[in-house]
Amino acid sequence: MKIANNIFSFPVLLIFACLLALGLRLYLYWVGGHTIPVTTDEAQIVLQALDIRTGQWPLLLMAQPYMFPVEAYWMAPLVDLLPRTAPGMRSLVLVEGLVFTCLALMVLRQMGRWREVWPGILLVLFPSAYLVINQAAYSLPHYNSAFILALAAAWLVMRLEREPWSHDFWLAVPGGFFALLAVSNALTSVALIAPLALVAAWNSMGRGRWWRLPGYALGGAIGLIPYFAALWKFPGANESVTATLGWAEAFGRLWIPTVARTLPVAFGWRICLFPDSSEQLDWGGWGYAAFPYVFIFLLALAAGAALVLLWRKFREKQHLSLGAMEWALGVTILSLLLFALSRRADACSYRYLAPVVVVFPFLMLGLYRALPRPGRLFIGGLALVIVLYNIATAARLPREWRHPDFARNIVAAPDLKPALAVLRAHGIKHAVASHWAAYRIGFEADGAVVCSQPANERFPGWPVPYKAEVDAATNVAYVLTEKIRFLKPSVFERHMRAMGVEAEMAKAGDFRIYYNFRMPAFDREIRVPAERIRVAVDENQAQAAGMMDGNINTFWRSAKLQHDGLWVEFTFDQPLHIGCLVVRYGNYAHDRAPTLCIRLRTDAGWETLRGEVPVDLDKFAWLNGHPVYGHAQQTFIIGMPAVQALRLEVAEPNPRMCWTLAEVVLYEVAASKNP
Repeated sequence: MKIANNIFSFPVLLIFACLLALGLRLYLYWVGGHTIPVTTDEAQIVLQALDIRTGQWPLLLMAQPYMFPVEAYWMAPLVDLLPRTAPGMRSLVLVEGLVFTCLALMVLRQMGRWREVWPGILLVLFPSAYLVINQAAYSLPHYNSAFILALAAAWLVMRLEREPWSHDFWLAVPGGFFALLAVSNALTSVALIAPLALVAAWNSMGRGRWWRLPGYALGGAIGLIPYFAALWKFPGANESVTATLGWAEAFGRLWIPTVARTLPVAFGWRICLFPDSSEQLDWGGWGYAAFPYVFIFLLALAAGAALVLLWRKFREKQHLSLGAMEWALGVTILSLLLFALSRRADACSYRYLAPVVVVFPFLMLGLYRALPRPGRLFIGGLALVIVLYNIATAARLPREWRHPDFARNIVAAPDLKPALAVLRAHGIKHAVASHWAAYRIGFEADGAVVCSQPANERFPGWPVPYKAEVDAATNVAYVLTEKIRFLKPSVFERHMRAMGVEAEMAKAGDFRIYYNFRMPAFDREIRVPAERIRVAVDENQAQAAGMMDGNINTFWRSAKLQHDGLWVEFTFDQPLHIGCLVVRYGNYAHDRAPTLCIRLRTDAGWETLRGEVPVDLDKFAWLNGHPVYGHAQQTFIIGMPAVQALRLEVAEPNPRMCWTLAEVVLYEVAASKNP
């Protein structure tokens, strides 16, 4: 009997639970590392860590207008030692998951002795399978780091819930720093940090306690430096992820999809096969249907328990302090509201409700400690049911990952090895691919190939890393697949036909490689040097040279709003056989006139070559011997010899806009190739 009691003693059971939790994470890490390829989101962290090693100090996640890349800075010291494989990259994810778990246990310890907080311990060790995946097998970028920073801040704030000490100011500084650095890292952390700030402020009221407030403020100001530096350096940063709906529409979204559709999956009921995929595991349907009602009941119960506890302290004239349960309650309510308000959140945006999952153990433990014995039995039993389901779900998921087509069809990450082999065989070191493949190529090639998106496909108009280098190269390939959205082979081939571009094509698994591009129309044409052209304009002559200086960032703009007959004129030093005219609009394509008229002057005088030509933009520009996306331009075919001057006139004006031209390029048919 004594031996049995020792075996089933609390310390032994706790050690067993910790080892089981560690084993489960290692199992998911191993299977995920050999079945789920490194995605472009993960590859961006590694590539940015390499940039940091070269002395760069990025303020935003690569190719995105938000997120301070904390994980890239964490990885930078060891990035050269990590193999360019999924297990190598995700070793950081595994370490982050273990740190997260330790910090959550430290916060639990502030709520009571280990024996008293056992439901919380189990829910931390075996949380939602969705959260476990993100802590071991695959991680959405910078969510783990944000949660770690938030938990570190919470632990420091909870540690200060005691009698004031003289050095409380210096303990508050790191608490404020971690809290606001989490916000700089990921704005989703606002749901975690805003309630924590209220807890910290409330608990800092009273004699000897207020000294903590300047400490929190100082640390928070330091933590927000990356956020404000990004706003200063990149105007418009973070705006795309802060757009909100109206309150009426948001309240209509609180139940569906927020609570009834998205929240159960975030808690592991009918879990998505891959974050944040719409494909779900056919498992746990009963919990998926029941959980929203159970959760709302628990939330209402927690709110009532918190109010009763505060009232009891008030009546007994105790210090009205707030703890982890109240923090969790605030996080939960705020997360649900922010999700319903966000324009970016849809039914599959499970990551936006991950803060609710993070604080759920503290909410449940607070209820467990606040309720009488029957209530504790209910909460403890419910915690056990949730934990057992989480373990079973996490153990079952790898079956789906091992399916031969999982990476291709669910992750949309086809095998890149055949494509990289084609690039090596043709000596191609620069490539273009859609977002979900571009940075995978850079990662798996380990520096041998520099790959860029054709343009910023997820955040149009935002800077694209490596694009300038790729655009300037002369031996460039397009690596495309129908498995990835945005620029697909069928779309690219249609664009090439429209622009008269030819290329060789090689099939490489799910990818098609386009290389050795030719544009026959330009084979027989050469650019007319700017010094051979004199520019005259209807108005604002002072800016006319901006169209011919080769700088897309300078421009000519009419002094008045567009009107019929507004013109620009280009006179040549001698008659030329003009092949085509390229008009580039730079950042002002929205200013262009709906239709233009092209007039030419020859020995016979002025004549109209084309009247009312629609200003439809080219699919891409032809630069350095290959297609280049991201340029707002139009090519006009002229094909006329002995042209002395060419005039563009507004045929149909856009009366609300001035007329803006960034660059005009003229091509002549080479003399030796004239008919």
